[in-house]
Amino acid sequence: MASIAGSDWKEYECSSGVTVLSGPFPHGLYWDIMGRALDDHPDPEVPQKKIEVRLGTEEVDDIENPAYVAALNAARLARANLLGEAVLEFCVEPKGGMAQWEPTIKRLEDKYVADPAPEDETERRAWFLAKYALRTTDDWKLIGKVQRFSQIDDEEVRRKAEQFPGDVAGPEGDGADAPGPTEE
Repeated sequence: MASIAGSDWKEYECSSGVTVLSGPFPHGLYWDIMGRALDDHPDPEVPQKKIEVRLGTEEVDDIENPAYVAALNAARLARANLLGEAVLEFCVEPKGGMAQWEPTIKRLEDKYVADPAPEDETERRAWFLAKYALRTTDDWKLIGKVQRFSQIDDEEVRRKAEQFPGDVAGPEGDGADAPGPTEE
């Protein structure tokens, strides 16, 4: 399988010792996935509860209802998992490809997992990353970073630059690394 990595992808060594390359998530695909995730895993209906008010009782949303909170968390987790799966399929790959990891996958299949790894190359790579390569919270933060960056567009960058000019401005004057319009 050909590499999906672009020239600007970043290298990261997972706690498992697997070095992966990660790159940006396709911005247009993000909204399609989120729409599908919401369709497949909508927020549950908010239950109502009666409370005493000055002139009797009133029904209000019971957002602290334990069953509602559990169902809401389950829906949110399912939506995040769908996006996480897409990140593994489109934005992360082992450096050097999958061939070097086939003996490890075979060992996992033979000794430890109930179901074999998928045959499809993309799904197999995502399976390997999720089951073996990404182990710690820090490893999985990589997936979160890719997800967050998929939501940043040029307009948001412009707004942040206006709000926090000191954070995005480079050095000025003689200390600047690159020549400006008046320098040669």
